[in-house]
Amino acid sequence: MNTSIHIPAELSDRLNTYLKFHQMPKNKLIVKAIEEFLESRENEDTWHPDILNWKGVSEVELETDRDFSLPSREEIF
Repeated sequence: MNTSIHIPAELSDRLNTYLKFHQMPKNKLIVKAIEEFLESRENEDTWHPDILNWKGVSEVELETDRDFSLPSREEIF
């Protein structure tokens, strides 16, 4: 897809300096920026990988004291 954008002179100078130093084509940088932007926005509703990969705490047994729990005084749903 061909596209045309206006980049202000100061930002363009900074970009060109960066690209020249890192020997990276402008198109590659733009494609990477768009990919990262979309990935971050498309996955906003998902949990962070640290949460998804968490295995819990093996020393804690949640069901141990369940028999001693009192029922709720009010219906919450």
